Amino acid sequence: MKEKRETILMGVFFLASSALLFVSAMSIPAPNALTKGGDYMPKVMAVFLAVCSLGFLVTGIMKEPDQTGSGKAEAGQEMGKKQWFLFAVELALLFSYLYLLKTVGFLIMTSAYIFVQAWVITVKEERRPVKMAVIAVVSTVIIYLTFVKGFKLLLPAGILG
Repeated sequence: MKEKRETILMGVFFLASSALLFVSAMSIPAPNALTKGGDYMPKVMAVFLAVCSLGFLVTGIMKEPDQTGSGKAEAGQEMGKKQWFLFAVELALLFSYLYLLKTVGFLIMTSAYIFVQAWVITVKEERRPVKMAVIAVVSTVIIYLTFVKGFKLLLPAGILG
């Protein structure tokens, strides 16, 4: 019962957050009615967030109450010291990426970030550095082309520019 309620509350929270994001994005001025301005992507992300939160709501409503009565989380649900450490490492990686993005540049920092993040979250036995590097570079190029050529947005060039 507790898990069902938490899922529903999470759906409501994220639905309200998406509405707040959408309303906030409306205050971003657009250059004119024919082009996509700075308000476009926040509105798109707000819609995606709303769809996901509706998924949480439907899942929570449809979920059967726990019949065991134990009230304990399933195996693997609770975070131990190792998971908290990995969370801290990932958070440090994210802040390092954001801090160095303008100086180093989008292409280099995003490739490095994706590679290191993949390295951290992958089990030692399954790490394939060449595959991770290829995925990091290819996904960075796709993201770059999408934003620069597709949306006509400038990304930080850093030391390459």
